[in-house]
Amino acid sequence: MRTFILPDTFNGEREVSLSGKDSHYLCRVLRMKIGQSFAGMDKNGKTWDLKIIAKDAKSCRLACASSLSVDSVYKETLPMLDRPLPNICLYIGLCKGKKMDTVVRQATEIGVSKIIPVKTQHSMVEWSEKASAKANRFEVIVKEALQQCGSRIPTIISEPIMFADLVAHWRSRGPALAFHESSTDDQLPLFSVLDSIAPNDEIAIAIGPEGGFSLEEIEIMKKAGFSIVHLKTNILRSETAVVYALGAVQTYLMEHR
Repeated sequence: MRTFILPDTFNGEREVSLSGKDSHYLCRVLRMKIGQSFAGMDKNGKTWDLKIIAKDAKSCRLACASSLSVDSVYKETLPMLDRPLPNICLYIGLCKGKKMDTVVRQATEIGVSKIIPVKTQHSMVEWSEKASAKANRFEVIVKEALQQCGSRIPTIISEPIMFADLVAHWRSRGPALAFHESSTDDQLPLFSVLDSIAPNDEIAIAIGPEGGFSLEEIEIMKKAGFSIVHLKTNILRSETAVVYALGAVQTYLMEHR
């Protein structure tokens, strides 16, 4: 565990009691002892210094002290991260089966701030089927990924939206890139697009499901100001394209610029 994610009910109390899966994870899986300290993060991304002060067979209690410095919490877990990660919002076309699980896990580990599933023309999944169970599973995946990777970004996964609502949902809050499997005449090289992005910009990255975005959807995003990007590589699965695109964007903005 890199960072323990505090329950959503936590509101800055000096102590918090845990039971169920959270207590089991700390005391049984990680075998933490009374007096052991570790880093924590709340639902708002605030960092906390945590210590186990009591435990029994089914529960434990933590002392919670506000961390004076984010760097002090992460200096051991993320020693190479010397600046904030780009603020990336991922719009991902709904994928089949366990592919969405993979996308959610990997995007969280990379450090995406928001994940918004999108029902597109080529999506072969109906979210209405067992929607509540899927949403709960995704939240569990996000929490486990955050605790494992130590990200200082509290990734949020939103309710799915229809593609028709994507442009309005983004509201032109910052630069937006849509990745497409086919090249177009007026597309720009990825790095030339990224070169114009300011350090504090919120960035939208849109990636389609199996089959990608339709030409009609690409035209809609283009008219709304999205930069259409074609990755010059092999044909990628949606879950692979997410990692490839996010990795390229994040690395360029963190290192080259």
